[in-house]
Amino acid sequence: MKSIFTVLPLAKKNFFQRIFNGGPDENSFIELNNLLATTPLSEITTDDVAEIIARYEVDITRHFKDRVTNLFFTYFEHCISDKSFGLDEQSNLQHLKKILQLTDADVSEGRSKIEEGLLIQEWKSAVADGRLTKEEEAALDQLAASMTLPESMVKEISALTRELRYREELNSAMKNQRLTAEEDAELEAISKSLSVTPQFDHATRATLDRFRMLYQVENGVLPELSADINLFKDEVCHFTCAANWHEYRTVTRRVNYGGPAVSIKIMRGVYYRAGSMNVQPVRSEVLQHMGTGQLYLTNKRLIFVGANKATTIRYEKIVTMNPYSDGVELIKDAGKSPTITVATSNAELMNLMLARLISNSSA
Repeated sequence: MKSIFTVLPLAKKNFFQRIFNGGPDENSFIELNNLLATTPLSEITTDDVAEIIARYEVDITRHFKDRVTNLFFTYFEHCISDKSFGLDEQSNLQHLKKILQLTDADVSEGRSKIEEGLLIQEWKSAVADGRLTKEEEAALDQLAASMTLPESMVKEISALTRELRYREELNSAMKNQRLTAEEDAELEAISKSLSVTPQFDHATRATLDRFRMLYQVENGVLPELSADINLFKDEVCHFTCAANWHEYRTVTRRVNYGGPAVSIKIMRGVYYRAGSMNVQPVRSEVLQHMGTGQLYLTNKRLIFVGANKATTIRYEKIVTMNPYSDGVELIKDAGKSPTITVATSNAELMNLMLARLISNSSA
């Protein structure tokens, strides 16, 4: 018991307390604390506590209710700290509650919070490595059985802690927006070991599939898709999505007039202008939308099928590409260099795929 409770010094008496041989009311609680600190719990009786109450004429268990209750919780936390709350400890705890004159109502809420916190902590520790052995689960079940927590709460703690551990691993794997085969395998192993069945909505599943695809494309593994257009015999479609085709066109913005000029007054308010007009048209390059259609990336070429015509570009004709968050600008070795825009969700995959295909064409 000495390792649980600490002996406290008694409070000093004031002048009148010394004359009338009284003492501060606080000393009644301090003596109760010191009794627990110096005497084995099994040897303390209700008469020992009653003697302190009579001597100070203070109902300790009511006057210092919160502090007395904390004595109970201090001992309780000690009992469950080693995660083996045996029958002897349970018996001693009941005895302590009796001599402190505490009811089940006095301690039930605080005890449940302590038990809940410990059980959560032990579950987190057990699943920290992403695995749960039969021995670990049996130990957790035994610990929960020694507690007063309802079975529904025990099951909820177990399920939520395992689900949280899986989600932590999933978030870690998705942090760099790529999902490797090794990460996929580890997530599957964690799911199986922790008995977690991931429930993903459509958006999350689509995101995971995209991250897998991005990793595969970066590492040279390109998907093979069926295409609703005619391809060459040895041609394979790797990517398709809706797109917009843009090209630069030269347009005249305005016409400048220059050269010497004179104005001759003919009549009031009317002038005759004479001189060279020296016409100078001002032109500029403007990116114009040429059409909307479907973009295909095959192992041989880029194909854009619009409403009026289809356009193809072989990869070896592309000198460089400038990727954007919503599309790509292609610089060709001859002819017009188009800019293709797509939905933002498709742009990264399209650019990675296109970069890979251009690189493969020059290999």
